[in-house]
Amino acid sequence: GEFLPLAWLLEPLGFRQVVPLPESFRAGTGPGSLVIPGAGLVGAQICYEAIFPAETVDAKRRPDWLVNVTNDGWFGRSTGPWQHVAQLRLRAIEQGLAIVRSANTGVSAVFDPYGRRLVFSPLEEIGVYDSALPRSLAAVVFARIGDFALLLLVCGFSALGWLVKRFRIFFTP
Repeated sequence: GEFLPLAWLLEPLGFRQVVPLPESFRAGTGPGSLVIPGAGLVGAQICYEAIFPAETVDAKRRPDWLVNVTNDGWFGRSTGPWQHVAQLRLRAIEQGLAIVRSANTGVSAVFDPYGRRLVFSPLEEIGVYDSALPRSLAAVVFARIGDFALLLLVCGFSALGWLVKRFRIFFTP
């Protein structure tokens, strides 16, 4: 809501940012890892950045864990906060990293590298939670090759479909 892509094209058509700001945003250099003394390297995500799997982790300085700080207040009691936390859980599994999520209106959580929920704060519940951070896993397949795995699956199934059609494999007369 804070950014309108292709603003030069869409604003003359009447589109506006949901959350008006005096300036817009620019693309950064990509994900980075921050050093936190006593807690190792952390990959930080702000708000909706957690929904983009390819932009989660700095591949050159793989973090020990991830943190997501978000303001889901403008979602209200809709499905938005639940969708965000579900996507964040997927990032834990895809990257093999523990993730801590702090949301101002709830749903806050801690997930281990397998996506198991360790700590959970429901929507609109105020609380303070303490949790140990599980060790990260070695870079899992998705963390190493990313969306290339999807490309391989699409190509493989396309080739299989072509073979089935071409040679009538799996069909009986």
